[in-house]
Amino acid sequence: MQQNRNPYPIRILSHCPLCQTDFKVSNPSVIEERVNAKLIYITCAQCRGALVALVYIDAHGSNSVGVVTDLAISEVLPFRDADAISIDDVLFVHESLHSR
Repeated sequence: MQQNRNPYPIRILSHCPLCQTDFKVSNPSVIEERVNAKLIYITCAQCRGALVALVYIDAHGSNSVGVVTDLAISEVLPFRDADAISIDDVLFVHESLHSR
Protein backbone atom coordinates (compact mmCIF):
# COMPACT_ATOMS: atom_id res chain seq x y z
CA MET A 1 0.00 0.00 0.00
CA GLN A 2 1.45 3.35 -1.06
CA GLN A 3 1.60 6.04 1.58
CA ASN A 4 -0.09 9.34 0.75
CA ARG A 5 2.49 12.11 0.67
CA ASN A 6 1.56 15.70 1.30
CA PRO A 7 2.79 17.81 -1.65
CA TYR A 8 3.11 20.74 0.80
CA PRO A 9 4.96 19.31 3.80
CA ILE A 10 5.20 21.35 6.95
CA ARG A 11 8.72 22.58 7.51
CA ILE A 12 9.89 24.16 10.71
CA LEU A 13 12.92 26.41 10.73
CA SER A 14 15.38 24.30 12.70
CA HIS A 15 18.65 25.91 11.67
CA CYS A 16 19.84 29.38 10.83
CA PRO A 17 19.74 29.93 7.06
CA LEU A 18 22.97 31.93 7.27
CA CYS A 19 25.32 29.95 9.52
CA GLN A 20 23.50 26.58 9.42
CA THR A 21 23.81 26.05 13.18
CA ASP A 22 20.88 24.79 15.24
CA PHE A 23 18.60 27.78 15.39
CA LYS A 24 18.91 29.67 18.62
CA VAL A 25 16.69 32.72 18.53
CA SER A 26 18.00 35.77 20.37
CA ASN A 27 15.38 38.27 21.50
CA PRO A 28 12.58 37.90 18.93
CA SER A 29 10.76 41.22 18.58
CA VAL A 30 7.22 41.82 17.41
CA ILE A 31 7.53 44.77 15.05
CA GLU A 32 3.85 45.05 14.22
CA GLU A 33 0.75 43.19 15.27
CA ARG A 34 -2.65 42.95 13.63
CA VAL A 35 -5.70 40.81 14.37
CA ASN A 36 -4.46 37.61 12.71
CA ALA A 37 -0.84 38.46 11.96
CA LYS A 38 2.48 39.44 13.53
CA LEU A 39 5.57 40.83 11.86
CA ILE A 40 8.55 39.48 13.79
CA TYR A 41 12.26 40.35 13.72
CA ILE A 42 14.47 37.42 14.71
CA THR A 43 18.22 37.42 15.32
CA CYS A 44 20.38 34.28 15.37
CA ALA A 45 22.29 34.08 18.66
CA GLN A 46 25.24 32.39 16.92
CA CYS A 47 25.97 34.59 13.86
CA ARG A 48 23.78 37.62 14.64
CA GLY A 49 22.09 37.24 11.25
CA ALA A 50 18.54 38.55 11.06
CA LEU A 51 15.23 37.39 9.63
CA VAL A 52 11.95 39.20 9.22
CA ALA A 53 8.98 36.85 9.38
CA LEU A 54 5.27 37.35 8.90
CA VAL A 55 3.30 34.87 11.00
CA TYR A 56 -0.41 34.78 10.28
CA ILE A 57 -3.53 32.72 10.71
CA ASP A 58 -5.95 32.12 7.86
CA ALA A 59 -8.59 29.55 6.95
CA HIS A 60 -5.87 26.92 6.47
CA GLY A 61 -4.23 27.41 9.86
CA SER A 62 -1.05 29.05 11.05
CA ASN A 63 1.43 30.10 8.34
CA SER A 64 4.64 32.04 8.09
CA VAL A 65 6.95 33.47 5.49
CA GLY A 66 10.35 34.90 6.23
CA VAL A 67 13.28 36.59 4.58
CA VAL A 68 16.92 36.97 5.56
CA THR A 69 17.79 40.63 5.93
CA ASP A 70 20.64 42.97 6.68
CA LEU A 71 18.22 45.63 7.90
CA ALA A 72 18.25 46.76 11.51
CA ILE A 73 14.94 46.41 13.29
CA SER A 74 14.38 50.19 13.04
CA GLU A 75 14.71 50.02 9.24
CA VAL A 76 12.02 47.40 8.62
CA LEU A 77 8.79 49.37 9.05
CA PRO A 78 9.60 52.18 6.57
CA PHE A 79 9.83 49.53 3.84
CA ARG A 80 6.36 48.28 4.73
CA ASP A 81 4.88 51.54 3.47
CA ALA A 82 7.08 51.79 0.37
CA ASP A 83 5.67 51.40 -3.13
CA ALA A 84 5.75 47.92 -4.60
CA ILE A 85 8.64 47.19 -6.94
CA SER A 86 7.39 47.34 -10.52
CA ILE A 87 8.69 45.49 -13.55
CA ASP A 88 10.00 48.84 -14.78
CA ASP A 89 12.05 49.17 -11.57
CA VAL A 90 13.54 45.72 -12.13
CA LEU A 91 14.36 46.46 -15.77
CA PHE A 92 15.96 49.78 -14.82
CA VAL A 93 18.27 48.10 -12.29
CA HIS A 94 19.09 45.30 -14.74
CA GLU A 95 19.93 47.73 -17.53
CA SER A 96 21.95 49.91 -15.18
CA LEU A 97 24.02 46.98 -13.97
CA HIS A 98 24.68 45.65 -17.45
CA SER A 99 25.58 49.00 -19.01
CA ARG A 100 28.73 49.32 -16.91
